[in-house]
Amino acid sequence: MYLCVGGAVLVPVVEIQSATIRNVVTDAYLTRFAPATKARLTDRGSYHEMKYQSKLANAGEIKVLVSESRPEIMLAKWDEEVAMTVTYDNLKARGQRDLLTNTVKWKGNQEEVHAYPLEPAFGMEDGGFEIEIELLEPPQKNVFDFRIAGAEDLDFFYQPPLTEEYIPENYPACLHRGKFCYAR
Repeated sequence: MYLCVGGAVLVPVVEIQSATIRNVVTDAYLTRFAPATKARLTDRGSYHEMKYQSKLANAGEIKVLVSESRPEIMLAKWDEEVAMTVTYDNLKARGQRDLLTNTVKWKGNQEEVHAYPLEPAFGMEDGGFEIEIELLEPPQKNVFDFRIAGAEDLDFFYQPPLTEEYIPENYPACLHRGKFCYAR
């Protein structure tokens, strides 16, 4: 079972409605941070860093810091004028990144958290950054809490899950590990 939090998604508290999760969608700030195709995570010891110039005019440098000590991602844009941190405190594990990949994984007994950049797409000209929870067994509760810091001056808007009838015809699809996601 997968819970995608990324692409067009950032959900501080997510409730599971059924045994199979495809995605929960919220229009959010997180989607505007991640790297264009050529950007790579660079190992800086206790964290991984990714920096690149935005493709948008006057948007400056975009920076992503991924902690190794816990599932925590700092996202900064406009030359760090705006920055926020997303942390998943439910998993106590050290993150690892396989050689030559952009994915950091924190592995526990009941779940894993994966964080990785998304390619640029419609509505995400600079790409996106996805935080995903992979459930290895049924969870004990149906709520996943993400701590968000630095977002006091940002606006978040709820968007109900998309159904096929409301998805625009030319909207890019999200396909993750062969499973369809509604985060498009």
